Amino acid sequence: MSSGAHAPAGHAAAGGDDAVLAAVGAHLGVVLVPRTFVVRGDVRVSVDGTDAADGSTVPRVLVLVNGGTGQLKSLQRNKLIADAFKLDWLRGVVAPGARALLAVTAPYARLVAPGAWLPAALRERAIDVAVVDLAGQVRVLP
Repeated sequence: MSSGAHAPAGHAAAGGDDAVLAAVGAHLGVVLVPRTFVVRGDVRVSVDGTDAADGSTVPRVLVLVNGGTGQLKSLQRNKLIADAFKLDWLRGVVAPGARALLAVTAPYARLVAPGAWLPAALRERAIDVAVVDLAGQVRVLP
């Protein structure tokens, strides 16, 4: 996870964030690798996955993972919102036109269910949400 927090064991078949990222990469048909961008000279911003491993190419995909099992707490909801903001800003600064994607495990899906402000804002900002189940199956939400 990009924040350095640890998710509970058991998410994405106990493979953790790496398994979630690998499943999303396979679904998209790209290899996703972690990367830290240096923006405006001194601002460091990391993503859990991008298709551009180094500075030689402009990323086409930027991914942040929010994984875990069990009951979500407000801290996790807030991190999801912060990650969406981070993706939107980073895309605008380093990779206009790139696909911004939040990769989440099943418990997070309820936070982005239709009818609430967050999924509407994500759609408005063109940030996709991919839900990865315990079997590693990926479902991109509409």
